[in-house]
Parts: sequence; C-alpha cells; structure tokens
Amino acid sequence: ALEPIDGLQVTAWRHREFMFHDMPLGLIVEQLNRYRTGPILILDSQLRLRRLSGSLALDDPDRSLKMLQQVLPFRVMHVTSLLALITT
Repeated sequence: ALEPIDGLQVTAWRHREFMFHDMPLGLIVEQLNRYRTGPILILDSQLRLRRLSGSLALDDPDRSLKMLQQVLPFRVMHVTSLLALITT
C-alpha cells in the first residue's frame, strides 16, 4: 500500500539518520544491517518484538547499537569481526 511521504524522515535519511516511531527492535536492526558490513542477529524473539521510538545515526551501526543498549537491556556478542549476536 502506498503511504504519504514524511518530509522529516526524508531529511533525516539524507543526513544518514534513521528515525523510527513505535517500531519493533527487529525492524530497527534490519535497517542498521543495511549500513553494516556483517549482520546483526537478534536471538531472543521477545526482544525482537520490543518497540522503540527515536533516531539513530546510520554512519556507525555498532555505535547505534550501543545507544539502543542504553534503553533496552541486551548484550551484544561479536562472534567475528562481521557477525554480531544480540541476546538478553
């Protein structure tokens, strides 16, 4: 379905910032993965469903992940230099 364009979100995207409102963590991480060399995987299905609102810089997805940790209690395990796992 087509939706109207949100000018504020377009401006944020142009400045490499991702704005989200009441969005599940799983979808937020999907967006971060688009700007990261290797994947970030969420292992806990309940954590994947937790909803958040805010904005994150897309130029450093790992730093943005640390910012999300300040809001939600989760751990990030870097299995390799590319693969990151999120657990509770």
